[in-house]
Amino acid sequence: MAVIETRRRWRGILALCGGVLVHLALGTSYTFGNMAPYITSYIRDRSKPPGLTYQNAVWIYAANMVAHALTMFFGGVLDKRIGPRKTALLGGFIVSAGVSLTYLSIKSSFYLVIVTYGMMFGAGNGLAYMAPLACAMRVRFCGKSRNIYTDRQSYANLVSLIKECHKAMATRVLQYY
Repeated sequence: MAVIETRRRWRGILALCGGVLVHLALGTSYTFGNMAPYITSYIRDRSKPPGLTYQNAVWIYAANMVAHALTMFFGGVLDKRIGPRKTALLGGFIVSAGVSLTYLSIKSSFYLVIVTYGMMFGAGNGLAYMAPLACAMRVRFCGKSRNIYTDRQSYANLVSLIKECHKAMATRVLQYY
């Protein structure tokens, strides 16, 4: 019986660590404010429209948040049907495809960047966002107690800390290069 409890506890800890890593990867959308001046300058210099302003770059982030909000529900449905691991992988694949296609789309048009980085990245983010949360809520750490490590407020604080770390890291990386 003790072996089962120990195994259950370690599976719970690993599930939480995996959830933190997934949220760390998905949190890059919150660093868009740091990247917007560089994206805008690049598009102005090498793409269309040449008269793009910094105020227009907010449309990329707006498309990201709209797609994120619209697909989050479907992420929960997929989590119940195919499981959290496959849901997070599908969302991560869509996020990666959006970033990869942005490499190509930024060279041709601002509007394609809205589709690739804004909508695709946001849709993948929305699909994968709920899987770690739902997984953490299902895990039992210590016997019958479910909410020792999965208190929503503690997890929200952790996610906000991850967002702030992303902003600091992105600023340093962008200033370095």
